[in-house]
Amino acid sequence: MNLFIKTIFNRIETHSIKEAILTTLGVMLSMALLAALSNWLSPETTPLFLMASLAASMLIVFATPHAPMAQPWSVFMGQILSAIAGLVAWQWVSVPWLAATLAVGASSLAMLILRCRHAPGAATALFIAL
Repeated sequence: MNLFIKTIFNRIETHSIKEAILTTLGVMLSMALLAALSNWLSPETTPLFLMASLAASMLIVFATPHAPMAQPWSVFMGQILSAIAGLVAWQWVSVPWLAATLAVGASSLAMLILRCRHAPGAATALFIAL
């Protein structure tokens, strides 16, 4: 059992405390700016439900800045394409589970074709479709 636990913990990523604190501060600052901007643009309809997928994007960008999913093309286009897919599905499909399924599928296909794969974008498509 002890060998099993050592094997598991040897595969866990390690980060310095400085890196962890800087990543956390970057995510928190980005989240605060996004929430403030969203509230400023539309105080009565701040889309807090979208914050979940955008927070996931921020963590990817700050924690793994060199990863393909953290690159500007992937982050921005992945979110934009997914939002469009979600809006189209919401507008054209009246059955919520089907709209959500089609939105996530369409956003995934679009991101793969345009080489802007960004996993939190699928959550954006799902939230908007629902």
